[in-house]
Amino acid sequence: MQLPALRLAPILTLFCFALPIVALVAPKGVLPLLILAAAAGLAATLREGRRPALPDLTLLLAAAAFFVWCGLAASWSFAPPEAFLRALRVAAVLAVGILFCSLTSAADEDTRQRCGNALFAGLAIAYALALFDTMSGSALFNLVKGSTGTAYHDASRLNRGVTAMTILVWPLVALLWRSGWSWRCLVLPLALLVFSLFTEASAGSFALAVALLAVAIALPVPLAGRLVVVASLLLAFVASAPFATLAHDAGWSRADWLFGSAQHRIYIWNFVAERIAEQPVSGWGFAASRDMPNFGVPPHAGGAGSVIPLHPHNAALQILLELGIIGALISLAMLWSPLRFLERLPRPARACGQAMFVAILTIASTAYGIWQNHWLALILGAAAVFMLLAPRGAVAQAPDQSGKPAASASDSPSTTS
Repeated sequence: MQLPALRLAPILTLFCFALPIVALVAPKGVLPLLILAAAAGLAATLREGRRPALPDLTLLLAAAAFFVWCGLAASWSFAPPEAFLRALRVAAVLAVGILFCSLTSAADEDTRQRCGNALFAGLAIAYALALFDTMSGSALFNLVKGSTGTAYHDASRLNRGVTAMTILVWPLVALLWRSGWSWRCLVLPLALLVFSLFTEASAGSFALAVALLAVAIALPVPLAGRLVVVASLLLAFVASAPFATLAHDAGWSRADWLFGSAQHRIYIWNFVAERIAEQPVSGWGFAASRDMPNFGVPPHAGGAGSVIPLHPHNAALQILLELGIIGALISLAMLWSPLRFLERLPRPARACGQAMFVAILTIASTAYGIWQNHWLALILGAAAVFMLLAPRGAVAQAPDQSGKPAASASDSPSTTS
């Protein structure tokens, strides 16, 4: 039997529908989903007689510099062969994500509307599943995966899915605003925030609160939105280490008013800040967090093992620790292209993009290792979804068969139901 020919539109639509659901029920499946979508999307684009749009030159140059520096930094890490392999893996994930983002420019307005509908449906299903699992005491996940043995760990299995919804709600808000919902579409992230407070996803709750504040500031005053993004980056890369030192010296790593996980993070961050000060320019080597010696510092609360449990739970501190100031500057250069993309959008979409950016940065500053496959794939997948649902005129057009750019469609209102 002959298989149906690949088409780009259904691939993009299916990806938008599946991403929030996969992120909830099987978070590690986000990377295979991204790889499959990128491979199928590339094949479909070429079959349709198109050439994939080239990514922004600034992004390509920054990404190339980043890959080279990670490879070099792996050589002075504690386990160079393993570090180099991890650097290759990160480079491959980023390359796949950048490719998939470039494929979104070939989508027409009808495809974008369908993708918006698909994202709405996927988020609704993921939200309903998470709500049911929370209200039933993890009955759904326990039935499918079995209980972990404790109510806390059972409930914590929702965390990655809730943080994914925290990010993916913003492309949908941008589309609904453009469709005529105006301020009313903010009820979606507000409802998600209320729900997240009843889960163990504290990073997602905090990120949603910060993102809602950011969008409330950015919508009436565009300059304020830009300042929020700049301030968030400065806080992450410049203030994280001094904050960790001050918080630790103030006794926050033992403060009863903080959650145990927050106390642990303060302790880890202070240790990382001390190591950053010892190797500020070049860092300790790519993936050095996994094998960092304790340097005579006991683990938190008298436990055993390493002070850093695999990663620092803070992306900026991890980059500074492993890649130094040079790696941090290259990382900021990579962010220049997506931030410049946001600046070309109309005010509501730009504000929603800034809110999504701040949400990602907030989660990255409190949870997950920045090189984790599922986390990188989620960030890149969310970026592709946002680009796909962005106003049509803001996205570079893919060339047609003659090699000339396709005509830009008007940014007409769309409906999502």
